Amino acid sequence: MSRPQIINIELEVFRIDDKQLWIKDKRAHYVFVFKKNKSSISFYVGIRGRKQPYKPYKPFKEINLDLLKKFLSKIDDEVVRNNYELFAEQLYALYKSWEMKIDEIETTLEIQRFFEEKPLATIQTSSGEFVIMASDGYSINLSGGVIKLGRRTFAVVETTYVYGIKRIPTKKGGIAEIKTISPIMIVSEYLDNKLVKTYLVVPEDGLIKIFDKYPVKIEEGSKATSELTTLLDSEALIKIANGEYEPPDYETVFEEIVRELKKYVSFEWDERLYSVVAAYILYTYFYDFFTTSPRLFFLGPYGSGKTRAMITTTYMSRHGFVVLDPSEASTYRSIEAYGPTLGIDESALNERLLKIISAGYKKGLRVPRIEKARGETFVLKLFETYGPVIMAFTDPLPEIIMQRTIRINMERTKDPNPEGRDPEPHDFEELRRKLYALRILKANEFIEAMDKVRERVKDLFFGREYEIWYPILVAAYLGGEQHFNTVLEYAREDLNKRRENLYSEEKMILAAIEKQFEKQDIDKVEFTASDLQERIIDILQNNEGYTEKEAKKKWPVERIGKILRRMGLRSQSKRIKGVGPRKVYEIDVVRFCDLACRYHYECSRCSKCSKFSEKQESEKTNGNQEGSGQGPNGKENTYVSQKLTTPTTLTTKDREKEIMGVRDAIIHIIKESNKELPTTTYYIAQKLEEMMKQGIVVYSEKALNNLESILEDMENQGLLKRGFDERFGLEYWVLGDNVENE
Repeated sequence: MSRPQIINIELEVFRIDDKQLWIKDKRAHYVFVFKKNKSSISFYVGIRGRKQPYKPYKPFKEINLDLLKKFLSKIDDEVVRNNYELFAEQLYALYKSWEMKIDEIETTLEIQRFFEEKPLATIQTSSGEFVIMASDGYSINLSGGVIKLGRRTFAVVETTYVYGIKRIPTKKGGIAEIKTISPIMIVSEYLDNKLVKTYLVVPEDGLIKIFDKYPVKIEEGSKATSELTTLLDSEALIKIANGEYEPPDYETVFEEIVRELKKYVSFEWDERLYSVVAAYILYTYFYDFFTTSPRLFFLGPYGSGKTRAMITTTYMSRHGFVVLDPSEASTYRSIEAYGPTLGIDESALNERLLKIISAGYKKGLRVPRIEKARGETFVLKLFETYGPVIMAFTDPLPEIIMQRTIRINMERTKDPNPEGRDPEPHDFEELRRKLYALRILKANEFIEAMDKVRERVKDLFFGREYEIWYPILVAAYLGGEQHFNTVLEYAREDLNKRRENLYSEEKMILAAIEKQFEKQDIDKVEFTASDLQERIIDILQNNEGYTEKEAKKKWPVERIGKILRRMGLRSQSKRIKGVGPRKVYEIDVVRFCDLACRYHYECSRCSKCSKFSEKQESEKTNGNQEGSGQGPNGKENTYVSQKLTTPTTLTTKDREKEIMGVRDAIIHIIKESNKELPTTTYYIAQKLEEMMKQGIVVYSEKALNNLESILEDMENQGLLKRGFDERFGLEYWVLGDNVENE
């Protein structure tokens, strides 16, 4: 019997959440289901009496009216097929309503999940029973933060400390007045990414309510008893809360940040750095919108203005706090109380601060500390350390921290400030007001920028590099297209440098293996860790100015074996004639090229590498010459004998010519020097530094600082000899017996 025609089609929602929408007709003959997946939407039609639902051949990328009509018109059901347009129109209207209200649905789900006070279990105890309840809901640090109820429904909380009078009723009916410094929170609520309400709260009960009904617990671990000069000031706080402060636009404020930077900091060698640092400053006002916090690191010699840059940037940032007392307890408690942007100079650096810098990169990672409670009782406390950090040092940081850092190399230049002074917090008071106003009143625009920038850079940056640059690029985007493009250009250059410097250990191993190929000149080589150690010592001596003893200490055989295993190379025990059993590794050219590509090492054996093309071109040029590596006269082109290492560079990408090693350069300097004048250590140092600046020699600060040790080591190897010129009363250097002397 055929089903009677449905003349009045009335559809209604009977199940809904943030992922699924279930719709049925009032007579319960049909069920329509929409399901949101990561990148698509599934659609099902269930019909009473049919075991299997109808569904499209593949999920929809998006839902529109025409798609629904087309699909419903082909369903094997007379009622649906004859009325497919009416069904489609109502389904589409309900779907669009669900899509538009998704934030409110997410909010409802979150509240149901966290605030329904129902017991999870009951445990009997000796004194009664203990009832385990569900999670007690949302929480936020006393220093402020963001409470996300949905993708576009959230509350921004900004905390400042103000001086005031607290009035408390007495038992006798009077009023007691207490002068105090107290935290005040200003809360701005956003529904569907629109600002709906701004108000002040005194968090004295350890609880606030957002959207008039949802409780949020205040985690009040440490509380400040004094104001921080970089917090939002009381006057601006009241004006913003009362709607009397008109927030500026992001681009205007961004340009003002750049102007203020130029008053105290000079980046004349790279003007793009103003945009990068300005973006970081803006980012600090929204750092809690992200799950990672990149560090900003000014690195440079004494007198390069790195400390001035750190202080200037910190005082412009949200809750800027320059660390002067690096004691463990005070630092942890300052972070907990203020949620600051930490400014750290090398004079305050210690192991404790390094732990904070490292741990505070990821949101949610807390540092445990044992504190003494009453009597002899000790309690465990977990301190939140997440937040921005700005540093100024003369030496690089440990590799694990550098990987999480935006590094800016400072150079000595003219002081841009006519008074020659460092800034004070009050110099940027009005600028900070505007930045706080943007955080409180225009956070929705920042959220929109996050979505837009994510789409633009998701295919350009990956993993750690994305974590570092995405927040800064969002801030730069709000500064205008020009600033965004400038920071993006700088970020991509930084990315290329990181990839060159990344896997430095693996690249050194590959450089040593490549030398094994050159030594044996076959397509498959066998070697031990000791063999590679010899090659590495050659590289470090020639390129970095290490002595043999220093190189062996830096690269012991055990370390080499560990890295080889990490790279997936396995050894076999073999008996070597005259030596005995040894762990021997074997690798062919195909496997070597695969590792070279994986670890971004430029080699002369992989067709994908630029050095391979250079080698082919060199062989083509020398093809008609007699013998490999010989010049027209049959003599070797290199100016050193085979007892010396040939010039080597571990990262030759984008380089048009080979770079000399330090030891090769020293021999070259002596050979090219004026024979009438003595080649002194001072003369060699001058020439070596000049060649490094020209890019002819691998730059090595260690080599310049330890030149005398290098010369002595070369003398011990028979590469150099000392002489004494009586005319000038000076000691000088000439080539030793182990170097071919033309």
